[in-house]
Amino acid sequence: MLPIWSFQALNINGHSGGVALGYNSRSIILYNIWGGIGHIGEINFSSELDINIRLINVYGPCQNRGNFWEHLLSYNQLQMENPILRGDLNFSIGYFESWGHHAQINPLSTFFKNILEEHSLIDIPSRKLKPT
Repeated sequence: MLPIWSFQALNINGHSGGVALGYNSRSIILYNIWGGIGHIGEINFSSELDINIRLINVYGPCQNRGNFWEHLLSYNQLQMENPILRGDLNFSIGYFESWGHHAQINPLSTFFKNILEEHSLIDIPSRKLKPT
């Protein structure tokens, strides 16, 4: 049986092209959706996994990253059960995630490493210089 896709989206803001979430409505029951500048989230139940999932899709800004992340984290969404944070987070946590002529360590890398650790999140590493 083919999936029936449903989508939730936020409008364009500044240079962002907007943020969206897509899901298979045959196996996902959507309970709640919320969003703000640069992020959209949902709480759903996966009948395939038999668990509730908190999914947050992010389009992180290139500037004022610290302020953006502190604001996003103030919602405490990552402290709920089964959080998945994905999208274009627009930060790196080490040299291994940077490449190119002007590769450099992100000055906020310690801040982001602490976020991952505090919320028991796992960073999926890049493969063959392709971002994840």
